[in-house]
Amino acid sequence: EKTTQAHTLRIYLKEHNISAQLSVRVKIHMENQIKRMQKQEAEAKMLNALPKNVLMDLHDEARSPALISHAFFKHLSFAYPRVLRLLCTDAITPMLMHSNEIIFLPGDACSQMF
Repeated sequence: EKTTQAHTLRIYLKEHNISAQLSVRVKIHMENQIKRMQKQEAEAKMLNALPKNVLMDLHDEARSPALISHAFFKHLSFAYPRVLRLLCTDAITPMLMHSNEIIFLPGDACSQMF
């Protein structure tokens, strides 16, 4: 499948006369994306083997530090720690982004929280 995708990408870049510089950037991004997806799939398979309460504890411990850096979630963690635990499990989906990737720009419509 990986070679088919790479072949399809090469054809697309050639047919659309994409510059060599941009082609290299696209190819590097795609290679990194495939590696990240493989890592995510392996992690998901491993995590799905855990009991639900252990998985919830894991998500809480891994994800809550980022949330409680915001005053609202910090207060929530003290007042309603189980709610924060549920948020960490049911409402948060991790997304891997490149360090220089633009997530949104001023004026973009908001459909989710980052």
